[in-house]
Amino acid sequence: MALLVLLAGAPAHGQVLHERVTVGGLQCESGICRAQGSPQGTAKAIAQDGQVYYRPSGDAQAKPGEQIFTPQPDHPVEVGGTTGAPPPGGDGPPDRRDIIRTDRDTGPEGPGKHFYHVVFNPDPFPYKRMTALDAVEILPCTDGRLGPRPQDGVGRNDCDDEVLEVQDRTRYPLRVLGAASKSGDRDAFWGSIVIELEPGRWVPIPSVAPETRILEYSAAPEVPMEFAHDGGDNLYVRSSAGGRHRLTWLSDAPQRYFAGELPAGVRLSEIPRALQRVLPERLLKRTAKVLAHIGIKPPAKSATLESVLDPLVSYFRAFQVGELPPSSGSSYLDLAMAQKGCCRHRSYAFAITAMALGIPVRYVENEVHVFVEVYIPRAGWRRVNLGGAPINEEIVGGEGKSIYREKGGDPFPQPAPFLNSAAPPPKGLNQLADKGGKGGGSENGGGSAKGNGSASGNGSEDESGKGTSGGPARVDLSAVEGADAREEEARKPAARRARTHLTIALSDGNSFRGETVEVSGEVSADGADAGGLPIEIYLDRTGGAVKVAEAITDAGGKYRVTVEVPKDLPLGDHRVVARTRGDDKRAPSSTRRN
Repeated sequence: MALLVLLAGAPAHGQVLHERVTVGGLQCESGICRAQGSPQGTAKAIAQDGQVYYRPSGDAQAKPGEQIFTPQPDHPVEVGGTTGAPPPGGDGPPDRRDIIRTDRDTGPEGPGKHFYHVVFNPDPFPYKRMTALDAVEILPCTDGRLGPRPQDGVGRNDCDDEVLEVQDRTRYPLRVLGAASKSGDRDAFWGSIVIELEPGRWVPIPSVAPETRILEYSAAPEVPMEFAHDGGDNLYVRSSAGGRHRLTWLSDAPQRYFAGELPAGVRLSEIPRALQRVLPERLLKRTAKVLAHIGIKPPAKSATLESVLDPLVSYFRAFQVGELPPSSGSSYLDLAMAQKGCCRHRSYAFAITAMALGIPVRYVENEVHVFVEVYIPRAGWRRVNLGGAPINEEIVGGEGKSIYREKGGDPFPQPAPFLNSAAPPPKGLNQLADKGGKGGGSENGGGSAKGNGSASGNGSEDESGKGTSGGPARVDLSAVEGADAREEEARKPAARRARTHLTIALSDGNSFRGETVEVSGEVSADGADAGGLPIEIYLDRTGGAVKVAEAITDAGGKYRVTVEVPKDLPLGDHRVVARTRGDDKRAPSSTRRN
């Protein structure tokens, strides 16, 4: 049993990237690396999280499976519908949706593969932002998933569609700041896509966060470009030129958007009125029913944001797959009251309910997953994963790239259905996780993946989501493992999964706060292979455990990950624990029980 010993005031021995350092012949400052002797030249690499991510290379020729980004249509792009089927599987174009109607297909996922395209390095899989919607209005129901638009005057009179849209579609210029603008509380990301330009027309492009800044860009063949964002922080690019080009850009985003503790004592009265949405009276009556059902009373302005946001997150994270009751005429009301559906249903219903409480919220989607982001006064926008990602996923374009490492944990409540709903890892995740940091550039740097490769993105803190003794949020591993055992015992004998067995080893049994340690091990499964299993690494002690890393087993069942000891971890000895949630064929297990 390995112990991780933490001492007060212990120095960290790794590179401090806000100082000037040398990495592989490059001179790095604030994590941005340039060729030595030319500090004003183009950035060659990013150095962060113990890895070097080199500038992507390539020309306008699309790589196998790579998407082509094209101009946004002149008319609003509308999808969904109360009577239609969900978005089909397959590899469609990278669309930006302007209006989203929900669907009522909340049962088990149908056939068809869903493809996630990796365009960033490191990549925030599965949380790339392609569409973000921040307002709601009521329109007549359509008769099909892509049925007639309301302005055509054709619709149903027996129901409403509560549709999500962007309130302000104005394109606001986004300046290219220069790589020297990057600060220590923001992380950097390379982006690389192929775009089909038409002179003067905006092309929607993905982003990693709503407060993204553009530091540098280049185009091949070279053309001038300008960037913009709308009121939902959706990104666009255009040029006075036309033709097919590869756009490579360097951006950064605040670390606080992705993870970590929230400021304490924030009150609803601190929320900027400009970010709040006015809902139609008819819809407010429906949201009042939902809030009463959840148990949230109309809050006073002096109430803390946490007092309404935590129960809201807890409720919508507890959605499960299943059929809806007969239609009441409001799909929002039916979804929210029944707690049924996958990621798109729970994010849709959460967004409308949060707007009714005066909480600024956005419904955010990409080709495989939907999540939300909430505005937190004193902190800014914050990503919130409600779970429910699709099962049959495949990653495209992950070769030579890494998964982004969040700085901190998930402070929101995590009810049992959320913790137990992890999907099997997508095809291609091992390739993305095992070859991270090389960046696809001409330089051959980087090293192996040291990241968090969870297909579902679900965290594993306790249901309150709060730390029990200060520092990062903690989880009771005994309770989690007990629930795993009870669930397995409740299965019929024919449906019981193969038992799994874990081993764990450390490169160093004594590490200090802020340092890193290599954790490795192997999984075996009775009568089954052990490849592709999600592994979670915890630091455990009296009062609960802190999840510090995730990994995926290779084809032989082996895993390896670099763990950074949190700087705000309470002092004392911690036991390093590896756990797998298992999947539909292989049961959960933990090294705590070995």
